[in-house]
Amino acid sequence: RGVPVDYRRAAAWYMRASRSDEPWATNDLAWFLATCPDSNLQNGDEAVLQAKSALKMLAESGADERHEMVDTMAAALARNGEFAEAILWQKKAITLLAEDKEVTDEERKSLEAEFKGRLALYEKQKPYTDEEAQGEEGAKAMPQDTILQEENLPQGKPKSTKPKRGRGTVV
Repeated sequence: RGVPVDYRRAAAWYMRASRSDEPWATNDLAWFLATCPDSNLQNGDEAVLQAKSALKMLAESGADERHEMVDTMAAALARNGEFAEAILWQKKAITLLAEDKEVTDEERKSLEAEFKGRLALYEKQKPYTDEEAQGEEGAKAMPQDTILQEENLPQGKPKSTKPKRGRGTVV
């Protein structure tokens, strides 16, 4: 809010936050890499690695697996072309959501619709992409913002990879 939409800067901030070894920050980076509207910043391989790392951190902390993180893993797998695995993970996210006692009925209904919508995409062999963000009118970049230089974010699209089949990522 208050600054122009800039997915490269967002990527740099997500990368910095993920180095905190906090599972939710790592999950957020995975989601961004899997679903970013800017195809130049999508990276399925790295999204899968980050999603696995977030789930591992959560498990090591003794916390229960969360539907949000399982949903992220599904999105990452789909972005990586691993649709069979993505479908299994998305179904698991839907099951975990149904069991989550902290979610209100209204939230559950909304999230279930989102999750099922993504499942339908994966079943059609299509990854999910977030909608393009709309910037605020008159927003200006922060003065002296050096995040891109500090994080050494590369220009352009990451090296293309072919979809991987049957890599055994399903847990």
